[in-house]
Amino acid sequence: MLRVEVPRDTSELIALAKRIQEHHHALGADSPLAGMPRWDQREICITAAEEQNDKAQNLAHGVEVAHNLRDREVDHAGTGVLPTVQQAAEILANAYANDPAKLSQFGFIVEDAAATA
Repeated sequence: MLRVEVPRDTSELIALAKRIQEHHHALGADSPLAGMPRWDQREICITAAEEQNDKAQNLAHGVEVAHNLRDREVDHAGTGVLPTVQQAAEILANAYANDPAKLSQFGFIVEDAAATA
């Protein structure tokens, strides 16, 4: 029995639809798909899907770039967000050793190990 695979990946599915459309046009009236109804609507959907897929891929690339730039600032040695928060926690924990709840004024969540034990 013949089994024809239809891609599950959306980008691959759109690319296949585009290829089918192009080959259908190349064959013209001799295309076995000539009797398939509403090709005009199908072509609109294929083109729109291709355009939206391109936009989505460009946005995904932009998101990836933005995340990489963000992560670089978070991890920047010495002055990045993570070392700033870590150093502030250490300094404030020492400064407020007798009243650690004051760290919450800076936004830290403080759990007193002695009180929970």
